Amino acid sequence: MMLDVSSLFSGLATSIPFSFSMRLSATSEFSDSESDYPVLAQVMPLTFSDVVFHEPVQVNGTVVSEGGYVLLTEDAAVTYETGCARCLAPIRGSLALHVEKAVAEDHGETELVDKENDDYIQAKGGILDLGEPLMEELMQEFPSRVLCREDCAGICPGCGVNLNLAVCSCKKALDPRFAVLSSLLETMPDDEEGTEA
Repeated sequence: MMLDVSSLFSGLATSIPFSFSMRLSATSEFSDSESDYPVLAQVMPLTFSDVVFHEPVQVNGTVVSEGGYVLLTEDAAVTYETGCARCLAPIRGSLALHVEKAVAEDHGETELVDKENDDYIQAKGGILDLGEPLMEELMQEFPSRVLCREDCAGICPGCGVNLNLAVCSCKKALDPRFAVLSSLLETMPDDEEGTEA
């Protein structure tokens, strides 16, 4: 979603509200729909290979200019489906996103914003990309792994049974580091008495 904010920098406007719907697809493509503002097709990289976003993301926000300071504010709620990182059970979750970024105008002549300063974004030629800061926020806020519950027992590595639902009857594999001790225990008589001092 691209928004022309040049009127804010020229002083012709003090606030531009916006609202648009954005769909996240498995092919990493963002598509805008039902927007009253200029739209430019774009593709954003997604690293959520095991996450499915079924519903469009509704984004609301404003770009405000106060005394030459331009501020972008965005709010969105993302719903997703994924598998538990331990037991692979399906999980449906939601994540609230809030973005506040200062906006600097960039005519392409100089690099106005330090690339390592993520508090600022550029409006190149007066055009502001609303999808990029939202995507960055999603990348930062999305949990690195999702669990169905905090004490999830996972799955048995031997038979694959979900240990939250059933007790596994597999013989537990012994840590190879204790194999020598295990062989000593097997050779000891069951009724061996302790030696006298």
